This record gives sequence, C-alpha cells and structure tokens, in this order.
Amino acid sequence: MVIGSLHKSKKVTEPDLIKNALVMGFSSFKGSASFENAKFEKMAYFVNVEFMQGTDFSETKFMEGVDFSHATFVGKVNFLYAKIYKSAKFIKATFKGSEGEEVSFHGSELENANFTDTIFYIATKFGSINTDTMKMTSDTVHLFSWVVFKGQTIFKHSTFKDEVTFNHSRFDNVIFDFAVFEKEASFKNARFYGNVHFEDVEFKKIVEFQSAKFERDAIFNGSTFGKRLIFVEDDFSKEPKPKFQEKLEFSNCDFRQGVSLVMLPTSNIENAVKEIESQLKELFDFNSPNYTYSLQEAARVQRLSFEKEGKRDEADQMFVVGMRARRKIRMKEAKASGKKWPIFKAMLYNFLEWLLGDLFSNYGTGWARLLYMGLVIPLVVFPTVYAFSQRSYFGINLGFIITLGIFSILCGAFTSQFFDIWSKREARTKLIIHSTGIFGILWIVSSFCTTLNPLGSICVPSPDIMCKPMDISGPKGVLDILYYSMVTFTTLGYGDMHPTGWLKALSALEALTGAVFMALIVAVIARKWMR
Repeated sequence: MVIGSLHKSKKVTEPDLIKNALVMGFSSFKGSASFENAKFEKMAYFVNVEFMQGTDFSETKFMEGVDFSHATFVGKVNFLYAKIYKSAKFIKATFKGSEGEEVSFHGSELENANFTDTIFYIATKFGSINTDTMKMTSDTVHLFSWVVFKGQTIFKHSTFKDEVTFNHSRFDNVIFDFAVFEKEASFKNARFYGNVHFEDVEFKKIVEFQSAKFERDAIFNGSTFGKRLIFVEDDFSKEPKPKFQEKLEFSNCDFRQGVSLVMLPTSNIENAVKEIESQLKELFDFNSPNYTYSLQEAARVQRLSFEKEGKRDEADQMFVVGMRARRKIRMKEAKASGKKWPIFKAMLYNFLEWLLGDLFSNYGTGWARLLYMGLVIPLVVFPTVYAFSQRSYFGINLGFIITLGIFSILCGAFTSQFFDIWSKREARTKLIIHSTGIFGILWIVSSFCTTLNPLGSICVPSPDIMCKPMDISGPKGVLDILYYSMVTFTTLGYGDMHPTGWLKALSALEALTGAVFMALIVAVIARKWMR
C-alpha cells in the first residue's frame, strides 16, 4: 500500500508490520499518509517531517515509542485508538488545516506523552484518552506545557491517571466534561481565550489555576474536587487583573477540602470584609455583563469552603460580599424588565435590606458593630434631637432641622442607591445631591405648613403642673433626656415622661428602632457565639 510521495523519492509500502526502526527526518508527504493498523516494533522517528494532506495513524501501535518533534501536520489527523508505548513525543509539532478539519486522539493510549510547545491551529479531540501508563519522568513533567490549542479542543471523558500539567498553555475553546484527574492537575499561567468547560469533572487531587486567565466563560458545574482547588498565588499582586472576564459558575460542585479564590486578610476583622471584597472585585472584569453574577458565585463558593474548614469569621465575610452582590443582581434584573414598578420594588427592597441588614450588623455577622450602634442611637442620636427641640434660634427649631436632615439622608440613600455603587466617589456625590435636593423640597413644604417654632416638648409630670418642658441647662436635664431616650428605645414606657407635638412621631420611631435592634442583637449574638 502506497503511503504517499516523499521528497528524496522515498516510498513506504505495506506498513502492517515494521520491524526495524523507522527514521524519516526532514521528509515530506505531499499526498495523504496512512499508517492505519500498522505496528512499529522499534522506535519510529518522524522528526521535522511534513504531512501535507492528512495523516491517519488509527489503531497504530508504536511498541518502542514515536517521535514527532517539530513535525508539521496539514489537514485531518487521526490517532484514533492508537497505542504509543514508552514515549510519545510531539514537542514543537504543528497541526494546521482548513475549517472543519481536526486532530483526534480519541481512545488512544499514550505513554510518557509530551506535547510541550505544540501548536494546534485546528480543532483537537482528546476524548476518552487513556493515560494509564503515562509516566511522569523528568523529560515529561511539563506534559502539555506551553501548548497552543487553536480551535476547539476536547478532552471529554478522558482519564488522567498520573500528574498532568497545562502550564502556560493557550486555549481557544476547550472541553474537559466528564474527565477524571486521578492525580494533581496544574493550569498555572494558562490562558483561556474561549469558553472553558470543566463540567462533571472529577479532580481527585489538588488542581491549580494560579495566574491563569479566563477571557470567556469558565464553567465548573457539577464537578468534584477531592483536594483543594487553588486559583490565586500566595502573592495576590501576581494574579492577572481581571482573572475572569466573563461568567464563572460552580453550580452543584462538591468541594471536599476547600477552594482558594482570595488571600486571607491580615487586617483586623472590621476591615476584613472590605479587603476580601476588594480582592474578589479585582478578579473579575467590571465591564462584563456577568460581573455581579460571577462575583456572587465566587463569594458563595469561597464561603462554603471556609465553612467546611471551620473558618467561621472568614465564611461570614464571604456571606456579606455575596449578599451585596445579590442586591446588584436584583436591581439589574429589575431594570432589564423595563417596567417602573419592578424597579421601584427592587430599590425599596434593597434599601430596607441595606438599612436593616447591612448598615448596622453586616447581615448579622458583625455583633460588635450592632452593639456599638445600639448604644450610639439611644445615647447620642435621639437625645441630640430631643435636646435641640427645646431651643429655637431665629424662629427655627434645631431639633426639627436635625430630624429633617436625617430623614433627607435616608430618602437620598433610597433614591440614589449609593450603597450599591462600586465607585466611592460616585456614591458620595449621588448621595449628597439626592439628600440636598430632598432636604430643600421638605424645607419648602414645611415652610408652608408651620412656622418652624417648637411644636412639642418632652414633659415631666409634677404634683401641681400636669407637664412642663424639661430644663436642659443643667446636668439633671441632660440625664433626664438620656433616661427618656433609653426608656423609649427599650420600649419600657414607664409613663413618667411623655412627648408632645411632633416629638410623638419621633419617639414612636425610636421605639420601633429599639424593638428591631433588640431582636437583631439576640439573633446575632446567638448565631455568633452558640454555633
């Protein structure tokens, strides 16, 4: 059987059994080359050989190995069910071809395979490849390192029984679905220019993606990680920014020993959430439409990992990051509907969630902040309003102005949604503009409804006078105000002091705030200390 014409007028015929070593250095097959079902009992050398119109090594057996270093393959290349023993070298080989042509290693068995610096310009299939005998010697420790995979590359249903490395390799689109990595897998400094699928993959040992970059979707749904999944360097500054430019998914994954998407902060607990949130934001492309979805997914996965390791504080921090990302997603989905009512509902829901959940307690994770605010509000904020409500300057009640200002800031927070704007400068600017505008509107409205004189006061019953304004000029007056504020905040309501005028509404608001805080304090402390 004629294999094809060669430079130097060489021909190879009937390749069913080739007993002697085959050396074809610097040769060129101008036609198609077929070694189907051939058996090479000695080492075969195809170094620098050019296969110009397709090559077929289907079911071929290389008993002593084969060397395709620097070889060039043009057109369709088949290594279907080929068996290469001892050594399979494709160092700096090049696979070229037209659209629709591919390289297939489906069902092949490779021993000591080395694809270092190989370039695949056409689709490549490694589906069901069996690396049972793949020995990681010093020559082959970089199994697929520095390989360029152009087009779609498929490792679907492949089984890697020994350590495998794809360090510094480049992929357009790659599919590892249902693959099994029985030992360590490394993708350090790899670049994924297209979508990468690791769905339902089983990683039995550590898998590393330090300094890797994903420019399209990275899908790990349904995969199992027997050991750690590592995405970041010990030195976070060495990570590409962003690391993920599109969607990141880990739905239904099983993390048995954790995942590393962030470096644990060295700062105190108060700043830890900000530091972790900052790290996660740097990993993703802010301009990507999937930014918030991926950020939430990363936070969720890292939280689950920390919980399995028993790192409760770190898990709480990731929970906060995920909840903040969820607020952004809710608003984004509402805006996508194009209707005003869903947008209003999303704004209101986010505002209340921020006010009651995030601002005072970091979604129930910051008990110290909650206790601190639980003291500041009844001992500083409300007493200040009560005290200044007893004074008028130029016909203006200062307590009423302070209340109006606080209410304007809260309304400004609702309308601007500043708490979900990533840029701090933009967030502050929007809050100031909205709050100032609302304050001006309320001021104009109140000017028509009242003269802004004191409309009420906190009164103290006495035997001969039903009620009288408190005298705050001395220490006793200040203590009376603090006492009244604490009694109202804790909802005790002794009745020995009661408000009049607009302070009734303010006192009712303080009582409602106190009831909420008492419930939050109990829940947060119980969750934090008893779990």
